[in-house]
Amino acid sequence: MAGYATKVRADIARWRAAGLIDAPTADALTRDVAANDRASLSFGSILAMMAALLFGAAILIFVAANWEAIPRLARVTALFAVILGGYVAGAVLKTRDHAAIGEALWIIAAAAFGGSIALIGQMYHLSGDEASALLTWCAGTALAAVALRSNPLTVASVGIADAWLFLKWGGFFRRAEFPHLFAAIVLVLFAISFWTRSQAARHVIILSIVFYLLLLAIDHNTLQVAIPLVLVSMLLFAAAIFVAEPVDSVVQLGGRLPLHALIGFLAGLAMVQFELADEASYNSGFAIASAAALAGIVAAIMLGGRESRGLRWVAYAGFAFELAIIYVGWIIAGRAAILRNGKEVLLKVEPVDPRDLLRGDYISLGYDISRIPVKLIANIPPGKFTSNDSEIVVRLKKAVDGYWQPSAAWFDQAPAPAASDEADIVGHVADGWDLRSPEMTITPEYGIERFYLPEGKGMAIQNDMRVRPFGVKLALSANGKAQIKALMDGDKTLFEEPLY
Repeated sequence: MAGYATKVRADIARWRAAGLIDAPTADALTRDVAANDRASLSFGSILAMMAALLFGAAILIFVAANWEAIPRLARVTALFAVILGGYVAGAVLKTRDHAAIGEALWIIAAAAFGGSIALIGQMYHLSGDEASALLTWCAGTALAAVALRSNPLTVASVGIADAWLFLKWGGFFRRAEFPHLFAAIVLVLFAISFWTRSQAARHVIILSIVFYLLLLAIDHNTLQVAIPLVLVSMLLFAAAIFVAEPVDSVVQLGGRLPLHALIGFLAGLAMVQFELADEASYNSGFAIASAAALAGIVAAIMLGGRESRGLRWVAYAGFAFELAIIYVGWIIAGRAAILRNGKEVLLKVEPVDPRDLLRGDYISLGYDISRIPVKLIANIPPGKFTSNDSEIVVRLKKAVDGYWQPSAAWFDQAPAPAASDEADIVGHVADGWDLRSPEMTITPEYGIERFYLPEGKGMAIQNDMRVRPFGVKLALSANGKAQIKALMDGDKTLFEEPLY
């Protein structure tokens, strides 16, 4: 199962023996092949790795089925035989140009080492916890990677470290504090990856660091973790694009540092967006983070997309994710925040019509605030005869019957905040409403003129509304945006809106 580089070296030796090339040319070609040899995963390598995993699983199943019947000393001997045999046989096959099979045997040996830690502890009732066992397995696999200079064993060490991080963080090992030790572990493994020439391990380590920071943000202050991640990712991306050769000569990622920097940038901004999603209706932080993410995606494609297909795919996936999170965060989570935290007011309603052919039954609702007398609007300029297309702020006050009524109104904005026993609701006024007579009325829209109901309920409720009073309970945000919270039949709640 010799690789391409091995075959080329054999051809060079044959050409030199045949006199087709001289010795200096043969040496130059051999050095060039060695310098550009990539440990890629061929189809044969993949088959060998799969065979190794299946063989390892078969051993574990056999041992588990006959475990009690095997003497204790024979068990320990068999475990060490699998470990030693796997490493020695793999090394022999590597020297004979069967690299894929050799690496597969090393993976079996590393898996056997991990299994032996648990089994020996069980047999001899040794004290310790699972977290320490995983760390021992990671350290042993890393030492084997260093001794054998193995790319797959280095990647396996990183995978074991990732498993320890997740299980430790998730409380599977009775976590008392956040597993900060992971940062030191991956730094050591990153250094080992240069000795083992494992570019794949470096890729996995960088992704693992992003995952570590995500867990850290969940456990601690999100913005204190996410914002530095965004800034560092931007600096790394700029360095990888504008001084590409010196940077890649240091990190040796095959020119893929921009790809990782983009992943870190998008992950950091996603943390910021999730942190601000519940407050999306109250401040511009969510919008700024979303705009920054989209601008970063466009900049990444323009600066590095031509040279990296992987970067383009990450950018496209990030764009699709941003569209989804903007919809969820801005519309759904913002609405939920108003329902959860907004000030409650109760308005008396009257029906208009009961059906939407596309979306099922609904009640089209009118309120007392749907008709605002011109005399309530306090800031109409002298000589102003018709309304402009603008916002209107309507101040509400609770009446003796429990329903809230309009007490004042202003175009654009109120001159002062509402008192504690008052509330402001913001609507939209179209242009052209007659403002000349104080007795005239205008009809703002507040976005609460429809309430959708389960199929078949609309007509019955509309008929009931004609004989007794119904109300709508609203939740009002600090900036006057309204969401319908519940439909009330007197004191009885007919339908209540869920948060999501």
